Amino acid sequence: MRFLFTSWLLLVVSIWNVWGQDTVFVQKHWFDQPVKNIFLAENELHVKAGNDLFVLKNGKWERFNLKFEKNFVFYSNGFYQSEFLPDQFKESTESMAHLIPQKSLINCTMARKENQLFVAVGGSLFEYEIRPFFSIEYPNASIRHVYLDEEIKAVSTYSGIFINDTLRRNFPAYSNGHFVKINDQYYLCTDDLYQVTAVDSVKLIKSGQNIFAGHSRKLVEWNEKVYSLNTNSINELREDYSLYPIHKGFNFSDLEVFDSLLVFSTYEGKLFTYNGTEVKSLASVNSRIREIFIGDNWIYIAADNGVFKIRPDNSLELIRVSDLSNCVDIEQDRFKNLWIATENGLVILPKSSHKPVPLVSDVEFNRYAMTLYEDKIYAGSINGLYKIDIYTIERGFLPVYFQTVSDQNALFLKQSILVAFLIGFPAIFIIFWFYKRNIKNSKIEIPAKPKSNTLVLEQVKSDIIAHKLISVDALALHYDTNTVQLNRQFKRFGTTPGKYLKKVKISWANRLLKDGVALDEVARRVGYSPKLLKQEFDQKS
Repeated sequence: MRFLFTSWLLLVVSIWNVWGQDTVFVQKHWFDQPVKNIFLAENELHVKAGNDLFVLKNGKWERFNLKFEKNFVFYSNGFYQSEFLPDQFKESTESMAHLIPQKSLINCTMARKENQLFVAVGGSLFEYEIRPFFSIEYPNASIRHVYLDEEIKAVSTYSGIFINDTLRRNFPAYSNGHFVKINDQYYLCTDDLYQVTAVDSVKLIKSGQNIFAGHSRKLVEWNEKVYSLNTNSINELREDYSLYPIHKGFNFSDLEVFDSLLVFSTYEGKLFTYNGTEVKSLASVNSRIREIFIGDNWIYIAADNGVFKIRPDNSLELIRVSDLSNCVDIEQDRFKNLWIATENGLVILPKSSHKPVPLVSDVEFNRYAMTLYEDKIYAGSINGLYKIDIYTIERGFLPVYFQTVSDQNALFLKQSILVAFLIGFPAIFIIFWFYKRNIKNSKIEIPAKPKSNTLVLEQVKSDIIAHKLISVDALALHYDTNTVQLNRQFKRFGTTPGKYLKKVKISWANRLLKDGVALDEVARRVGYSPKLLKQEFDQKS
């Protein structure tokens, strides 16, 4: 059973890792002597193993007639040797340690030729295939919203607003809402409402938000009028930019147009419609709604407890599309595939399957930050903007994925039958032998579970405050791990490192303020700006 369970576990893990990354393990290459390093020379792959040098020709390693007594060999206008691995050739394995099938990760060198990647590490050589189905723009920036048309590309982040890939210093320092085009005029919803007067300048519309309406998040055009999504209300935005409320009393999360109706959602899990004169309750999902999407004549709902869809003409037919947790955004491509961004990764729900396929794993994506433009998905996360071609996914990625899963399922079935056969007969014999000896009511002592080297939230909280760990990278470094492994540890607690760190920092800031520490000093200690702290406390109040 241990073998059977291990085989099943490896199957699941391999599928998740392979298809959640763009680097796929292919095979291990075997040599008689330990592998020292790999490098490219005149566009050919070379490996130093033992005292021999090999070159890859037509898929086979051919031995050179030369012998090299020193540990490592490199090439620069000729081969040269070294007893030690120079730092400029030493590669970090942190980003792909989970794809290397051995414990030893010392003295890592890498070489890439087209879509082949070779990794020499710990005396072994591994081959990988690079499947570049996504690229990342604005690395390490937290993407809040993406807008694209023929004239402008606007990417809103917590680090600033980029217009046509240039950071605009005259724009607000960050954004929490949408960049939109209404009547040939661009607007930017941060917490305030701005009119974009040029690609490098904006004008504040003071009446676009107030203490009663809440912060500005989104504008939509409907029935020749403009409507505003604010955090505390849904409003008609009149020609003088004054706000006329049509619904209040909730914490509103999104606003969309569906044929002859306005549709809006709340963090309390409510979905409403407005026909121009009357607001009606359409559905409740009993969980926080993060975003709504109109597609294929359905209203799709991204919520903390899954993805749902409903039509306004049948409020009784609320259909659960997926039970993924912490869903923040939804898009649908021309092939009717549903793209779902979550706080744990990006998945695709193919039109031909009810099971989501992981594309990007262990990455926290943001709400409002996914859009489809010119057959490319742009999905904003806390560490950059993922750009994915839908044709690559539909015609290349998905067919290979389903074929691989089918092959692995068939292999797993064969292994299961073999294991059942090998285990079954001895098990029957043992049971019969025990029965014959009348051994009944035997007490089997279960060995004590070994202590696990996992995190405890209370200890993490204490460490964050005691050691002033104000970023996820600092937290990972403190525990001598990487952010991917840290995310996996936190999955046991039903949260992410970023969310928990934010919770502790806000609690810490609140305690410091109560102790009489000045707001600017509190912001410096916890790593937030005074404006963001004010925003957080305003929302909680």
